[in-house]
Amino acid sequence: MEAGFRRNALSYLLVLRLVPIFPFWLVNLAPALIGVPLPIFIVGTLLGIVPGSVVYASVGNGLNAVIAAGGTPDLGVLFHLEVLAPLLGLAALALVPVVYRWLKHRKSGRSGENGDEAA
Repeated sequence: MEAGFRRNALSYLLVLRLVPIFPFWLVNLAPALIGVPLPIFIVGTLLGIVPGSVVYASVGNGLNAVIAAGGTPDLGVLFHLEVLAPLLGLAALALVPVVYRWLKHRKSGRSGENGDEAA
C-alpha cells in the first residue's frame, strides 16, 4: 500500500478524504509518515474535505426534510432524492481519480499503437 501511495499520492489522499473509513487523525498522520509532499497534501485535503463537507451537510438537510415531513429515519430514507443525490455525488467525486487514470492509460495505449503502425 505504501508503494501505491507514493506513486498516486493525490488519488489515495482523495479517496481517504472522501470516504470516511479511517479515523481523521490517521488520514492526517499517514501521508506525513510516508513522505507525501506538502502541496499534494494541501490540494488533496482541500479537494477531499470541502466537497465531502457539502455532501454531509446536504445529507443532513435531506434527513431533516424527511423528518419534517413526518417520516422516520430508516434505511428507506436513503432512497429519498434529498439524501440519495448527495451520496451519489460523493461517490462520483471519489471515482474521478480512477476515471482520470483510466482515460490517461487508454490514451497512452492508443498513441503507442499508432506509433507501432507507422514504424
